[in-house]
Amino acid sequence: MFNLHIDKDSIEFWEGAKKGKLMVQKCLKTNNFFLYSRGHFNGTAEDDFIWVEASGNGTIYSFTISHIPGGSDYYINKVPYVVA
Repeated sequence: MFNLHIDKDSIEFWEGAKKGKLMVQKCLKTNNFFLYSRGHFNGTAEDDFIWVEASGNGTIYSFTISHIPGGSDYYINKVPYVVA
C-alpha cells in the first residue's frame, strides 16, 4: 500500500500498529507524550523516553473530509475519507 521507511526511531510505532496498537513516546523528564518524532517534541535530544500504548481516549479538535484521493494509489477508490 505505502512505501514506508521504517527506521530505528519508528520501529516501535510500526510494530505496535501491526498489533492494532497506537504506540506513542513518553518523556521521562516531563511526562509529556508525543508521537514518534523528536522534531514535534518540546524537549531536548538528551531527554529519556519510553514507548507506551495510547489509552485510546482523547479529543479530536479538528478533522477534514477529503474528496480528492491522495498519498498513494490505495486511496483512488476510497474517497471521501476522513483525516482526523
